[in-house]
Amino acid sequence: MALLSSAQLQGALLNAAEVGQSYTLQPSSASNSGSDQTTATGCLGLSREINAGPASGITQVEADFTAGQSGPFFAEVLLTEPPIQFDSDYSQSVKDLASCRNLTIDSAGTSIAFTLMPINFASGATAARLDGSLQGVQVNGYLAEQRIGQAALLFFYFQIRSGSSQQAYALYTQAAAKANSKLTS
Repeated sequence: MALLSSAQLQGALLNAAEVGQSYTLQPSSASNSGSDQTTATGCLGLSREINAGPASGITQVEADFTAGQSGPFFAEVLLTEPPIQFDSDYSQSVKDLASCRNLTIDSAGTSIAFTLMPINFASGATAARLDGSLQGVQVNGYLAEQRIGQAALLFFYFQIRSGSSQQAYALYTQAAAKANSKLTS
């Protein structure tokens, strides 16, 4: 079985027209370096995955969106690798997300400590709700992971001063539906 190509994965990501006028496609955080790099601490396995970036043999694409200076913000990542390694890595990644309860995210000089709670976010997905605060202001997010054929869909969503999952869920289901239609047909 041939691996999915970067072009196939890219074609399965949401684009700006599909997510609506309130969102703008940003340069991918996967291509950022230096002080703009996002790092994580707290959950050993999950932190290692976030901090390491794609390993050798992994094909990964990403789309990052923002709805202005104060968000919401979301990122959609699709990745694949040789089947035997993919099965093992995906299984471990799901276990890491399901067992994580505290995660600190550092990005652009800002650090937010999140408490994670496993949730039933979408059919077939392993997910957690993230709750934290920044200078006394509520920051909430969702992290979801789902296998779609020989690819993994990773979804990150963050918002300020809102605890609703409605928009995160709508964007996630849209991303999963597109990836499913493009990668499993």
